Amino acid sequence: MDAVGAGNWNRAWSLLSDPLRARYTPERLREDFKREPLSAERVRRARLALEKDVRVTASGAEFPIGKGRAVRLVREAGEYRVAAIE
Repeated sequence: MDAVGAGNWNRAWSLLSDPLRARYTPERLREDFKREPLSAERVRRARLALEKDVRVTASGAEFPIGKGRAVRLVREAGEYRVAAIE
């Protein structure tokens, strides 16, 4: 979230899960973020979710952000990576 807020799209891309990094480039991530009207709101809600309870699983973690919605992280190579903000 800090990387997105700072416009550091290379860093933001590097924090995505493998499947997302395969679908995006840093430039496409930037373009999609700027094109999607709810992107900034999703990042804001994701930041707020970090202050709440986290549910840790064997494969990752979830931070609830609303009814049936969560920031989903997966463990890859010993690190958490963003799988979804939904």
